[in-house]
Amino acid sequence: MKRRQLLAALTAASLGRLAVASTAAPRLEAYPFQLGVASGSPTDSSVVLWTRALPLNPLNNPWATQTLELRWELATDPGFTQLLRQGSVQALPMLAHSVHVEPQGLPADTVLYYRFMLGDAVSPAGRTRTLPAPDQPKDRLHLAFASCQRLGAGHFGAYTRLLEEDVDLIAFVGDYIYESGAYPSAALPQGLLPASDLYGYRLHYETHKREPTLQAAHAAVPWLLTWDDHEVMNDYAGGPLRGLTSRDARRRAAAYQAYYEHMPLPLASLQRGLLGLTEQGEELRLYGHRAWGRLASLHLLDCRQYRSPHACRGLASLIDPDDCKALRSPEHSLLGAAQARWLHDSLGQQARTWNLILQTTMVAPRRIPFGGGHRIWADGWDGYPQDRERLLEALRAQQIGGAVFLGGDLHENWANDLQTAEGQPVATEFVGAGITMKSFFPSRTPGILAANPLSRYASGNDCGYALLELTPQQLRCDFRVVDSVATNEPGIRTAASFVVSPQSPRLLGA
Repeated sequence: MKRRQLLAALTAASLGRLAVASTAAPRLEAYPFQLGVASGSPTDSSVVLWTRALPLNPLNNPWATQTLELRWELATDPGFTQLLRQGSVQALPMLAHSVHVEPQGLPADTVLYYRFMLGDAVSPAGRTRTLPAPDQPKDRLHLAFASCQRLGAGHFGAYTRLLEEDVDLIAFVGDYIYESGAYPSAALPQGLLPASDLYGYRLHYETHKREPTLQAAHAAVPWLLTWDDHEVMNDYAGGPLRGLTSRDARRRAAAYQAYYEHMPLPLASLQRGLLGLTEQGEELRLYGHRAWGRLASLHLLDCRQYRSPHACRGLASLIDPDDCKALRSPEHSLLGAAQARWLHDSLGQQARTWNLILQTTMVAPRRIPFGGGHRIWADGWDGYPQDRERLLEALRAQQIGGAVFLGGDLHENWANDLQTAEGQPVATEFVGAGITMKSFFPSRTPGILAANPLSRYASGNDCGYALLELTPQQLRCDFRVVDSVATNEPGIRTAASFVVSPQSPRLLGA
């Protein structure tokens, strides 16, 4: 099927209007909603509702080629006595019977409840919300952001504690799965083989979404999502994918498709290519903007899909920046020209107290002491210094207030001030630790912190998430860390806290 025909089919399926040979009730050998439900990509008038019907054995699926018709309900109460919307949606076998329902015209700033039905089976109920209207005054946003959840490294108990924080949104900034797989462990007794094709990537998502605390987090709060590298492969850089052989192109397409199948993403993300980024430049569009009333703009970035290949390669991507002239090329970009233009325009058009920039790694310079000199990590923003400087200079030139970057990837907590090459302060930054992933060399973190004067705090010994509370007067960030990843009921503490004023891009101790 051609792409245009496929998008038309998906649109019709989402409305339950696709003409197919059979949408008869399937033979259910087991409960079909084993992966739970999720919501995400909210606006002030819509939200994406997700689930996937899963057979008892995906390798022996009695409805493998059958289109399923699921019913759905959206209500203003958890008992579903006050229905706001209801309908049917067709789950296509080509997308592993996943569905993405996008009800429109919903009331702004409203908590809602949803569920799906297939035959006599009823899914768990999910709780979601719409965003405040863009011109609505708001005096608070409670946001958590997380990253780096490798199930083989431990349990996802951090989500148990996160759900006790009563957050409005969860922002996930990358490494939802780890494509390299996992050896058997207490958290994953069966282990997990590396993913390199559509079946393998689907299996990774199925395995993660069976984890009860992650499933509960998806059901309780709408998510904003972007990806980093491990949703495809380690250190993958945009289109080339280390040479882009035909096998690599198929692998990337499979990774992109599996990601869409399992995330609450809108159909609009597919409008420039269902099967992911191809040699013709099609994409799975993730970057975009959301507004939390007049209080905050949330700019969500994609730091993988459009980036230039690494300028230089070193052991573990560590390079001497003085020996890599290509780093200074104006064309060497992490965001890509189109996304960078969109971000600069989006920042300039949004007149709100706070500008949160959600991306996947650390923006501040991170010099790593090495043999009397230093190295940089070429896979992060240090490997794309011209792009970073253009972005920071745009913040200065447009006089963007309340600019705060959020990131992950490092498996460490960091709090940084950000300034232009001329030393002009323009923003602050918080990088969160992984849900289960710790720093590979935590003993080196204090030395790296000391070598970077713009960094105020760093720790590589913890797992957890970061919690933000925004008001018109200040933004507070608490680094929340668990005492163990060996349980789904860990203890929790605040490792460090910082406060930022919208009038001054400087970190203050809480």
